[in-house]
Amino acid sequence: IVLIAMNLADVIWSSEHISPEIRERLTAQAAFLAYTVNRPDYWSPKRGFGANPNMTTTVAAFQTILACMIPAHPLARAWLDNGMRELKQNQLDGWADENGGWLEAPHYAMVSYDHLLGAFLAARNAGFNDYLYDPRMKKVIEWLAKTSTLPDPAAGGRRHFAPIGNTYMREPSGEFGLVAYLWKDKDPEFASEMQWMYRQQGSYPVPGVGGFFPALAGYRTLLTNDAIPEKAPAYRSEWFPRTGVMLRDHFPSDRETQLHLIAGANHAHYDRDSGSFTLWGKGRLIANDFGYYGYAPGEDHNMVVAAKAPDGAIMAIKEFQPADNVDYVRGVKGDWERQIVFVKDRDPLRANYFVFFDRVKDGSPGTWRTWFSAQQIALTSHGALVHGDEDVDTDIFFIKPADIAATTEKKTRETWGLTGDKYGRVSTTQTGLIVPLKSGGALITVFYPRLKTEKQPAFTRIAGGNGVKVETTAGTDYVFLGDSPFAFHQGRITFEGTVGAVLIRSGRTLLWLGQPGKITANGKSLSKE
Repeated sequence: IVLIAMNLADVIWSSEHISPEIRERLTAQAAFLAYTVNRPDYWSPKRGFGANPNMTTTVAAFQTILACMIPAHPLARAWLDNGMRELKQNQLDGWADENGGWLEAPHYAMVSYDHLLGAFLAARNAGFNDYLYDPRMKKVIEWLAKTSTLPDPAAGGRRHFAPIGNTYMREPSGEFGLVAYLWKDKDPEFASEMQWMYRQQGSYPVPGVGGFFPALAGYRTLLTNDAIPEKAPAYRSEWFPRTGVMLRDHFPSDRETQLHLIAGANHAHYDRDSGSFTLWGKGRLIANDFGYYGYAPGEDHNMVVAAKAPDGAIMAIKEFQPADNVDYVRGVKGDWERQIVFVKDRDPLRANYFVFFDRVKDGSPGTWRTWFSAQQIALTSHGALVHGDEDVDTDIFFIKPADIAATTEKKTRETWGLTGDKYGRVSTTQTGLIVPLKSGGALITVFYPRLKTEKQPAFTRIAGGNGVKVETTAGTDYVFLGDSPFAFHQGRITFEGTVGAVLIRSGRTLLWLGQPGKITANGKSLSKE
């Protein structure tokens, strides 16, 4: 209400239709509000007067914008300094990692970002500072863009925030359009990329759903411009050190493949979900979160839960290696280790798939779960076939161990989000594939999304279960993945190490190593110290 009142007052402040008496009254009321919101007993997290992080952002925006309304007041500079100390030093410099990953989940990150944008714009226009164009302001909004989903048929073809942590289902944002407008002269290329994302998210009129965004209320239509040219950004796989990893290929297209892994210390307003992921394959949703319905437990996420890997702990990324043909990431959460190898192809409809390695290092048992958006999963002797709701199925192949006792379970959660353009209750049903992890054992799994019309790949266990041979119309791959060095020799292929791959595609032999070792194939050799 404070910011709504100030935005309304700002519109009429200098109008010739306002008498000096009314203008003086407005000034006095603004000063009264400024005195109030700057009191330590009004809001002071250090003293126990506070709540969720984004609410502190909101109060700091009150302090900043009120000071900008009445800059001639003797305390205006002190009030502004209070707000800016919180917004700039504590939050923008402290809550965002070097790649923009924010403290809270995407929905609440946008709540903070919108207040930062409004407060910095007001301070710049009042002549106080120019934090609006701080490089981290670009990084944070890029993080929100880079972690958005593919075009989602369930959202009318819009991209939107991933429903991870306390983020609503199918939640788009119009903030990208405001950023495009504000940066169009400062950085035209960046502005064009933000305009593209604005269009991709349906030119949504507000920053998000689930509540009112007051910081720029009344001005949003003035801060967008349809004439700004749009340009698709060249986003690739990326590690956000405090929030997670994005693995992607063939962006942007209608057949992108993307995996978003949650990891890192920035984990406010999330669920018990560190180490979980969402997955899209060949342009279709494969495995998802249930969205925002509370502090959801680990059993509702795509992860391992074990006694020495409690769902409330945080996964830390230990290695991240992006490349043209293979991406690799390794994370640790308590005694749970998760490795992911993402094998890529030049053709988005061919062999683009994932190999997962999950192990509880202390040898204790645990439970592995993945929740698929499909309504039907058929268990097979070697894994499962996930029957997608659209034109993509996913083959699941258990490499190790060979004797998997998998089960399935359907689960429905009542959440909030968009159905079309209407915000309200959303019922989300997914089918879980559940595997008990044996004591001391690792689970190595292939996730292979493919068109329903495509021939199923041939999977063969190799290297004593520490590797897989994948034969497809694209060629033949050998992927090796373990937790300690091992050796393999077959024909013209040899491998010594822990993580590596041989990709034989269209007459080319490509070699890759994710850990120290040596690999040879078809007369080529690669070693890594």
